[in-house]
Amino acid sequence: MLFFEARFVLFFSVFFAAYWALTPQRRPLLITLFSYIFYGAWDWRFLSLLLISTCVDYLVSHRVERAGPRTQGARRWLWVSIAANLGMLGVFKYFDFFSTSFAALFGISAENTLLLNVILPAGISFYTFQTLGYVIDVYYGRQKAERSIVNFAAFVAFFPQLVAGPIERAGDLLIQIKAPQEFSWVNMHHGARLFCMGLFKKLVIADNMALFVDPVFADPAAYDPLTLLFAAYAFSFQIYCDFSGYTDMARGIAKTMGINLSLNFNLPYMATSVRQFWQRWHMTLYRWFNDYIYIPLGGSRAGVATTYRNILIVFTISGLWHGAGWNFIIWGTLHGVWICAERALEPTAIGTIIGKLPAWLRAILVFHLITLTWIVFRCQDLSQLTAYAATLADLRPAHLVPGLEMLTGAFGSLTLPSFGGSIQPALYGLAVALFCGPLVAMQIWRARHADDMFEATWPRDVQLMFWFTLVAASYLLSGDEVQQFIYFQF
Repeated sequence: MLFFEARFVLFFSVFFAAYWALTPQRRPLLITLFSYIFYGAWDWRFLSLLLISTCVDYLVSHRVERAGPRTQGARRWLWVSIAANLGMLGVFKYFDFFSTSFAALFGISAENTLLLNVILPAGISFYTFQTLGYVIDVYYGRQKAERSIVNFAAFVAFFPQLVAGPIERAGDLLIQIKAPQEFSWVNMHHGARLFCMGLFKKLVIADNMALFVDPVFADPAAYDPLTLLFAAYAFSFQIYCDFSGYTDMARGIAKTMGINLSLNFNLPYMATSVRQFWQRWHMTLYRWFNDYIYIPLGGSRAGVATTYRNILIVFTISGLWHGAGWNFIIWGTLHGVWICAERALEPTAIGTIIGKLPAWLRAILVFHLITLTWIVFRCQDLSQLTAYAATLADLRPAHLVPGLEMLTGAFGSLTLPSFGGSIQPALYGLAVALFCGPLVAMQIWRARHADDMFEATWPRDVQLMFWFTLVAASYLLSGDEVQQFIYFQF
């Protein structure tokens, strides 16, 4: 059930009316029931996993609190939560990957390789991390164990952010679910605004970028180097608009309920270092790894070598969290290596020179570096990555000057549903610029003015016309086929 589908509109309309009709004490139960309906619409069988994670961590948190913070008894119960949550991830997400990798390492044939061939449950990486983080907070004494199983279930299964985040803390989300929220037209305005912006990012930019990105990455050897480079840039915009678009819609839906979800993206492509990029991209996941893995490993408190080791461990695990594939592991490790390199160069003359460059130039350099790593992320396997890299390596400055190879038939004709028919390749670059141009302009405005409410000073009728146009464009310029959110696969 996607946020922009008609059945979700009906689902949320019923929920919204009931939510504000009920007393605050009964709303957590309504949230829980509707969240289970929402999740069951994907595959009702996987509701059992959500229930297991909820029940185990509800019981474990009370045992941990009873044993006392950081005691040996509490630690034993904490390991029960870790085993349960990571065990589910291991079976449903990683078993086949490690099994095939083991078989390849020892030359075991495919016929003799044990595979489960199970479907990856939607959002399992998100809700297991959210509930595991809650138990860890109880273990360290940062969070009291929730007494109400209904309140806790609503926190774990809160449907706006259940399948793709943000990954919330109990101290941020659970406390709001329990609080007596009051209806507010200001919240409705802000929520609708966030939802419309996310809708535009997803349907107009991300889904149309997929029309270009998908065929190129499916067979990179069939295209010239310039086309592959262009596809890499297109995917950078696609994944950002797809994921941040989902987050905007989730935050907008929650805002109409009087609940504030965490900011998950903060102009990541304006970052002036790879480290700063991760402080702005998928911010709740970054904080999760920082608080629950990096700091417990020792953080940066035990010397340079240990710091670099901890960074590499965290980002390698982050890559594996994103997907069961060597490309994801390489992608995460690359980010760790570059952050280590930044730390190593910072006190040197090279670091001083880089630090004196204009912020806009450093942002451009980091954006290109991030774009190159997205190639590793997007490729389905190592053979596809090798083919992509081999062709891209043939790129020469002469390709970039006239830019004619891509525009004179290397891509063939494309069918763009948003334009109602066939469009020549020479117009595709212009189409991409038209789709992404408004987003880039708004992002630059926000970066320069530190103001996300760029239209707040406009006359009210102009604002309404602007948002109506944005919603209309979201449907008129979207593709014929509904594209799943990219991060649903994680």
